[in-house]
Amino acid sequence: MFAPNLSTSYRGLKRNHASQLALGGLLESLRLSATSRGFAINTKYIFETGQTLSAWAEVRFVACQVTADPLADFITQRRTDRRIYQGGELDEVIRQKLSEIEDEFPGCKIRIQATRSQTFMQYFLKTEELLWKNSKIVRDLCKWLRLTKREAQSRDGMTAQSIGLNRIESLIFRLIRKMPILPRLLWSLGFGFKIRSNAEKAIESSAALLCFVSRSMDPVSLCRLGQCAYRAWLILNSHGFGVQPLSFSSSSVADQRSGAMIGQSNLEEQKVFTDGKKVLNDYFNLTDDDYPVWMFRTGLSPQTADMPVPRLSVQDVLLAKDF
Repeated sequence: MFAPNLSTSYRGLKRNHASQLALGGLLESLRLSATSRGFAINTKYIFETGQTLSAWAEVRFVACQVTADPLADFITQRRTDRRIYQGGELDEVIRQKLSEIEDEFPGCKIRIQATRSQTFMQYFLKTEELLWKNSKIVRDLCKWLRLTKREAQSRDGMTAQSIGLNRIESLIFRLIRKMPILPRLLWSLGFGFKIRSNAEKAIESSAALLCFVSRSMDPVSLCRLGQCAYRAWLILNSHGFGVQPLSFSSSSVADQRSGAMIGQSNLEEQKVFTDGKKVLNDYFNLTDDDYPVWMFRTGLSPQTADMPVPRLSVQDVLLAKDF
């Protein structure tokens, strides 16, 4: 039984859309791992509401004759790669594998865009500005930064190397961690230029952008889209491609359109994400009924030793409880 602990302050935040996507990824990792041990899984979606500890899914393992899924070998290698990529191309083999995922998850679509669009880039850079000027988001982000060798021993979070920070930039981010309002104050004094420059380089270095699209924002649909995206992530990793989710610029559009942003965004953000729906529609060839829930950038990953960040053990992450 999987039951997220939804604290009072976060209960219902954007209708728990991000948590539902994450649950899909967890379920898919369980399914893949189970195949390598001679098990299939049966999943029952529950999605209780109104409780601090609400059951969302029940999973039962069934021993059977099942072929081990080769993607299971890449689960421990999956990680977010925020560095500058080395370009590359999603060939027909990769595209075919991604297309096959759509067949397994009806209602989920994967749109791939390898060309550059000035309109999209303008929108994306604007969302980056909104993100860095939001002190709450910056405060939450800084909780996951590991900027010293001692902090990196925590076995989670993001090291300075993994996100491409040099020594001076690491010092600046240590100040930002103490003063989340600092990016807004420094935006016109060069910080904004640095963020925009990094964002442009990241997009330009990528082989393609992927958009994961749903026709509905209900919990089961988002959970299945999370499974779809998780599988795509592993496929890309298995071919030497790095992946970085661009959640804010995509999920916010879907949340805005579904009403999940009500009371959680200002007028400027509302206009940006409302206009962003047309931008993403045009860029990824979507329809007005589509929800662009999640977006990845991907490209050939630099093979250097500074990327891997040790993971917490399963025991440190999951709390098993009998129901």
